Amino acid sequence: MKIIQALMSDIQIVPIRGNVRTRLKKMEELNLDGIVLSAAGLHRLGLESIITEYFPPDVVVPAPCQGILAVEIAESFDNIFQEFYSYIVDRRTFFEASVERELLKAFGVNCRQPFGAYAQYRKEKDEEKINIKVVYQKEDKLLKSEVTGLIEETDKMIEKLIEEFGGI
Repeated sequence: MKIIQALMSDIQIVPIRGNVRTRLKKMEELNLDGIVLSAAGLHRLGLESIITEYFPPDVVVPAPCQGILAVEIAESFDNIFQEFYSYIVDRRTFFEASVERELLKAFGVNCRQPFGAYAQYRKEKDEEKINIKVVYQKEDKLLKSEVTGLIEETDKMIEKLIEEFGGI
């Protein structure tokens, strides 16, 4: 929420707990102007008609690995899983998530700290590139940066971001 507060300093953030329907009810009861909820969750509940705005990832950089699904299986089923692996794993998404996890490690942050990371793979002509957006809170400042480069230079780009933010 600190990221949204930094973008829209004239708003007051009110913490609301509960499931989606409870939060929507509280929004009405408290006469709030709006509420930030997961669009995916609203779509799953058939409530997409109440969505008035989507935050694009270049404006509100999401927490790392948002929307990524993971599969955990017992070791005894590993041989069966390997048969289906190529059908269910999207290599592009896997790479993007791996970069976002690397950013978490490199910045030494956890889920309680305001931190956004968004990696986006793209192919330009014959080159495979990665665009990385990061929002990071250092002391009381919210810092934002973006780098783009060849995928084989990902580690260097992460180092550049850390340097740009004045180290960790």
